[in-house]
Amino acid sequence: ESKEGITVESRAGEMVYLATSRLLDDGGFIQNYTDISEIKKHEEFIENQRERFDRVLGDLEAIVFESDLENNKVTYQIPNALKEFWGESSTSGTQEEGYKNLRKDFLKPYKNAFRDHVTGKTEEVSVEHINVHNGREIWYQTRAKATFENGRAIKLIGIVENINKRKVLETKVKEAQQQVADAINNIE
Repeated sequence: ESKEGITVESRAGEMVYLATSRLLDDGGFIQNYTDISEIKKHEEFIENQRERFDRVLGDLEAIVFESDLENNKVTYQIPNALKEFWGESSTSGTQEEGYKNLRKDFLKPYKNAFRDHVTGKTEEVSVEHINVHNGREIWYQTRAKATFENGRAIKLIGIVENINKRKVLETKVKEAQQQVADAINNIE
């Protein structure tokens, strides 16, 4: 029989060991060393990939989501760069909770885009909309694709990308085009 022991992770150059020691009732002890170097390399690789993914999402000002349609659960990946703006928002919720930031006039077209896709009418979801956050209106584009099983949509994976800068530029281009058209009409 053994008493509680200790487990310590230690390094020896490039090697990483998990050292476990247990004290036995007779006063002796057992030590076990396990080489976990490969596991640690894989963990480090995964962490580096997560950080890279987080930076890319932050640069795009985008949020990735997965929607479990069977259990009405949506899980979000909010990059660190956006957490100041979004606050410590929940990273999961229901589909209905996902609609709360939509400006009301975008609710119906937004829902229709998702419904059309999960019923097989479209290849993917692609919808531009305005969200209201802390009283500020921001343009977003949501794109998603469903996973189907036995002809039924069971999961959606997508991205919500901030397109506000693009929309501002589009408006400026339209205004400039209108000014040119007005100037031409005044010449004639």
